[in-house]
Amino acid sequence: MCRNHHREKKEKEVVFSWNDAEYTMSFDKHTRKSGVEFDTVLADFFGAECDGDKVANMSEIDQKGIRKGLPYVGMTRQGILYAMGRPPRHANPDLDAYTYMYWLNRWKRKAVDFDENGIVEEVRL
Repeated sequence: MCRNHHREKKEKEVVFSWNDAEYTMSFDKHTRKSGVEFDTVLADFFGAECDGDKVANMSEIDQKGIRKGLPYVGMTRQGILYAMGRPPRHANPDLDAYTYMYWLNRWKRKAVDFDENGIVEEVRL
């Protein structure tokens, strides 16, 4: 996730703020069953750093998606990763796959489909 944010890690959750809103990411029993450590989940979601120069050289649609934290048709894989973070490992072990699956909540998912060149061709709910 390539955005300015503040985060505070507790034992099994992290509280972070972004755009004057506060969010909580919990490491619940479903997440633990995936076999991925909480620190790995945090590193995947937040990333180590945001390469501002790289983002500045990306397409306008990538930059829009990164700014808003949303997927748009025409974005690149890297743009999606900066905008939304790494998709969950248990559902997306391969970042070269044609579809990334993100959970919006416990029951609802968002699929981001790429073409053979790694460009988003469809976003499905």
